[in-house]
Amino acid sequence: MERAMHVLNGLGLQDRYFHDHPFFGQIFLAGTLGLIGFPNSIHATVDPDSLSLLYLAPRIIMGLLAIVDTLLVYLIADTKYGKKIALASALLFAVMPFTWVMRRILLDSILLPFLLSSILLALKTRDAKNKHVMVFLSGLCLGIAIFTKIPVFTMIPFIAGLVYFNTGKNPKLLVLLLLPVFLIPLMWPLQAVGAHQFDQWVKDVIGQTQRPSYGLPYISLIFLKLDPLLFILGISGTIFAIVRKDYFILFWFVPFVIFLLLIGYNQFFYWIPILPVFCISASMIFVNLLERIRQKGKVL
Repeated sequence: MERAMHVLNGLGLQDRYFHDHPFFGQIFLAGTLGLIGFPNSIHATVDPDSLSLLYLAPRIIMGLLAIVDTLLVYLIADTKYGKKIALASALLFAVMPFTWVMRRILLDSILLPFLLSSILLALKTRDAKNKHVMVFLSGLCLGIAIFTKIPVFTMIPFIAGLVYFNTGKNPKLLVLLLLPVFLIPLMWPLQAVGAHQFDQWVKDVIGQTQRPSYGLPYISLIFLKLDPLLFILGISGTIFAIVRKDYFILFWFVPFVIFLLLIGYNQFFYWIPILPVFCISASMIFVNLLERIRQKGKVL
């Protein structure tokens, strides 16, 4: 939020010397807040209740993004698994306690709709008339997501695989996908080069992964405590996907979790990019169980 205000006031990008994240998050927030005339439109005074309104506008933006995320989760699950699992997935995503984290002002919350859009577009390429446009838009959304927060690069094999197999293993379309995926985030190190800070950029990027924290087990425990039902159902759904060899679930979930396991610094909201697949895999368990109960009822 602080950096978004820095951009909104016309002071440029990266108001600190430390290179911790790319720029799209601050550009997005500054752009959306600027559209509503923030902060002048709030007419805040020194009154504490009035000052609290300054945080209301960005929270509303995050809430709207969460609604978009829910719709995208439904469309992805519907495209891949059908309406029953789509409806269950969207409901879980909308009401489960842990998903409240997406209403916070976080880079992970900002990148999620772009990541989900990329996945949906990659799925839609199978039946699309103009596959080139769909593939390029998928790559554009993924590139923006990575330009928001670098760890989403772990989704490249997953989305590239979707495009490759949904387009008849066409290598040209795969290249078309990967061009914006690599070129858009490249603006971050290029900016550091232009500012004569590339050495510092490299040091900062590497240093972030080595910051001390309790790691993946700790944030898993937080997830379990905050939302035990979703965590258990999501893990069970992932195991179910392993048994069924559901590569859609596995390639979305496994690379990102391996990355979290390898880096030294984790926060509980790092789960956000894989919360949708947790909801989808949990819904598969739930719907499968209901169908078995119904079948047994018919037999009796």
